[in-house]
Amino acid sequence: MHLKAIAIKEQLLGVEDYEVGLSIGHLASLYNYHMKKYKKAEQLYLRSIAISEYCLYVCRQDIVLL
Repeated sequence: MHLKAIAIKEQLLGVEDYEVGLSIGHLASLYNYHMKKYKKAEQLYLRSIAISEYCLYVCRQDIVLL
């Protein structure tokens, strides 16, 4: 269910949208704490961080320049 929701958000918002990153981070937490799938959780956490960094430095560059 979470994967399907993320896929829909990626289609609607783009793969590097902040909301997509949040959803991926939440899924990573589910893998980590509830399913004990640590390797998959790590991959998802890293993807979530990459999206957040992209949004911080690229999407919000106009704010940084102020």
